[in-house]
Amino acid sequence: MTGKNKRVSKRAETVAGLGIGVPVVIEVLVLRAREDGLHYCPLRQSLLSPPDPDAAAKALCGSGPPPDLLHSTSWREEDGTIILTYVAVTDMEFSKPGRLVSEEVAIGDGPSAPAPDALALGEVAAHACRHLAFLGATDPHVAAALQRHPELRRHVNSYLPAVAGELSHVA
Repeated sequence: MTGKNKRVSKRAETVAGLGIGVPVVIEVLVLRAREDGLHYCPLRQSLLSPPDPDAAAKALCGSGPPPDLLHSTSWREEDGTIILTYVAVTDMEFSKPGRLVSEEVAIGDGPSAPAPDALALGEVAAHACRHLAFLGATDPHVAAALQRHPELRRHVNSYLPAVAGELSHVA
């Protein structure tokens, strides 16, 4: 895949026990509400053995209190590496300026090609926000977490609530 994403290190560990030898990287997009919109800070690390993606995502969020919200939103292949993406809402401060979440969500190149040829990380973040908007309306735990961050919730709710592959039916 090509795109605007930074390429991950080839030192990524393989998934133990699967026998497929595919490196896996955990990616956490930490969200933060700002005056000009919703920003994210991407954090990445190789999945180590034993493979526990949730624990790795929590660890990326720092050693302080656990995130108010941590949810797996998508996966993708990038240069032979599987990227598992999580979105996090935490009080952790960005060490560098966050990036503005895209308003556009990437779509596949056709009905049998779910992954687009090029994918920007801002589009991955937009997909995560759509997913959170859906969960905020359907999952009481996610709704409660977003309630504790009203400005962030307002920005998330500006995205069309959707899950991956959700289709609208026309009567």
